[in-house]
Amino acid sequence: MKYKSILMYNPDLEEQAQDKLKEDFKEILKKYEINILEEQTPEKKTLFHPIKKKEEVNFYILYFEADPLSIEKIRKDIRHDERILRYMILKEI
Repeated sequence: MKYKSILMYNPDLEEQAQDKLKEDFKEILKKYEINILEEQTPEKKTLFHPIKKKEEVNFYILYFEADPLSIEKIRKDIRHDERILRYMILKEI
């Protein structure tokens, strides 16, 4: 199945830390043998409601194909990453 993941993270992270965050997420996907279809350049957006006292976040979007059973494993792996303010994994229709 095809999925879309959206990671929202602090835009104040240094560029190296942002690159490390993206690479770490891609490594999690590779660990579960997930095929990345498309990666979008992170975009800085202003939020209507702050998240953890941050009014701006970077949105990092990846499209991938995965077995539905692996989605919960991915969520468990990224849930405890303090660099990520919010995340969503959505099934593409």
